[in-house]
Amino acid sequence: MRIYLAHNFAAREYLKVAVIPFFENNGHEVGASWITDDRHLDPKWKVESAVRDLMDIEECGALVFFAKQFAEIPGEGKYVELGYAIRAGKIVVVVHSWHREEQRCVFYDLCTIRHTDNLEGVLPYLGGKQKVDAL
Repeated sequence: MRIYLAHNFAAREYLKVAVIPFFENNGHEVGASWITDDRHLDPKWKVESAVRDLMDIEECGALVFFAKQFAEIPGEGKYVELGYAIRAGKIVVVVHSWHREEQRCVFYDLCTIRHTDNLEGVLPYLGGKQKVDAL
């Protein structure tokens, strides 16, 4: 399945070296150009980058949302991506590291949202190959 990764912009390198290979090794394709396209760094591409991100979500079957902040700059765009994916009817899996009782976003409680505390826990929601490699 083609999936979109919603995380803080500061997490790009982590996603490139750990998360994308994990999903690829488990038979999935990551379609989130913001992670690899450096035009996102150039202010003159700001609007085009936002539109591309929404198109990437449209082209994916699922969105994996990383609730935990990466670095000190909060990930604000990832919440727009989360809402867009919910409205588009995509499979949404929230990866978090707290107890569900400590949830921080009311949308995490929607009945269509799936939850896990690690990458391996995302795989059952995506279907397909289930080979799990350690990170």
